[in-house]
Amino acid sequence: MPLCAYIGGAAPHFTEKGHVFRPGETVRKQLVILNDTREAATCKYVWSCAAIDAQGKGEIAVPAGEKQFVEVNARCRRDFKPGQYRLTPRLTSAPAAGKKTRW
Repeated sequence: MPLCAYIGGAAPHFTEKGHVFRPGETVRKQLVILNDTREAATCKYVWSCAAIDAQGKGEIAVPAGEKQFVEVNARCRRDFKPGQYRLTPRLTSAPAAGKKTRW
């Protein structure tokens, strides 16, 4: 079974759903990764927002039955134009047994 993940609000308010940002402002979000299994898992992640040329990547261990948070911070350019922009995460998990799951 794969891990569950979503884009949450800035620490410590991971349930915050703000989505309006101004030019020059820093976008502060978190990847919230939930492991609802009985074994620990490792999660590799990559996130990007092409509109503001921001990206990050890493790996995090998620204990069985726990959640982990990965901070996502990106500064909007001063010439940022109004519109809809997408923050895109990609995650791959591997349980202790070694079977990989990608979503």
